[in-house]
Amino acid sequence: MLAFASLALTCVVPPEQLNLVSGVIDAFVIFFNAYHWQWMIPIIVLMIILSGIGCLAAWIIGSAKGLYAAAKRGM
Repeated sequence: MLAFASLALTCVVPPEQLNLVSGVIDAFVIFFNAYHWQWMIPIIVLMIILSGIGCLAAWIIGSAKGLYAAAKRGM
């Protein structure tokens, strides 16, 4: 699935404009500028940040719950 997302990015953004750190944001900026929807850029950036925080929280809570379950069983 990640390969399709990468392929879609390379179709939207020319390779010389891609950046390793901000490639996804750059793709959204180029896409929304092409359709004159610049107001969507901050919304998309906020959604990307919130999803990153959500994934981080899930990994932290998941490992803490795993440790709790192991401790509860005396392992």
